[in-house]
Amino acid sequence: QRSLMGQNPSLLTHDLFSSLQIYIASYFLAGDEQWLTRQNSVFNQDNSLIGR
Repeated sequence: QRSLMGQNPSLLTHDLFSSLQIYIASYFLAGDEQWLTRQNSVFNQDNSLIGR
């Protein structure tokens, strides 16, 4: 009986990595909402300056 890891290691590690990435991204997005809004406001100010 072969283990899942032995059958297709690349696929398993890829799934683990992608799910870990999503977890980290959601964690940072939830933790840094204020930072993101601040960055967005700065970005919008830059856009208005460029558009002028």
